[in-house]
Amino acid sequence: MSSPIRSTEFRCEYRTRPLDIATQEPRLGWQLDAGDARGVVQSAYQILAAASPEALAADYGNLWDSG
Repeated sequence: MSSPIRSTEFRCEYRTRPLDIATQEPRLGWQLDAGDARGVVQSAYQILAAASPEALAADYGNLWDSG
């Protein structure tokens, strides 16, 4: 059984832990960790930002939804 695919090494505006972002459209980045699987590629993504953990758990990006 192979490991689950995980996202790691998150970045925003090329920084790993930004405290402030001075742009309305920040550049985001991450790495995929597919464990021992080969040929794994990412085909889509969706990023949600929510004002509460409950909203995020309900897939409700009330602050931002990348679509």
